[in-house]
Amino acid sequence: MPNRISKAPNGQLKKYLLDDGRVVNVIDVADSVPCSVSLARARLNTTSDPEDVFRKRHQRVGHKYVQIAQAKKLEKKESKEKPTEENKPEKTHYRDGTIMPINDLWLKMVLRII
Repeated sequence: MPNRISKAPNGQLKKYLLDDGRVVNVIDVADSVPCSVSLARARLNTTSDPEDVFRKRHQRVGHKYVQIAQAKKLEKKESKEKPTEENKPEKTHYRDGTIMPINDLWLKMVLRII
């Protein structure tokens, strides 16, 4: 069932020129995708790339700068060295800032004497 849209008072629809030279209107895009008229209008107002205009619904495509940022984030995550037993820093304090009994110098001295 084709989508319906009210036309302008003179009976014409706005024509959009795509990058590949095609001239389309909102109804053409809405019928070929298939999608709502409001989605077709939003796509035509946003871009003139035919690949984006006639893309399937619910298909996620990020902007180029977002894709670059995600690639950098992935590289950074992969390059981080996971801590192993050898390179883990030794725990000397509890979270509240108090010294662990094993690392307390006075306790070590008392235990040596005993």
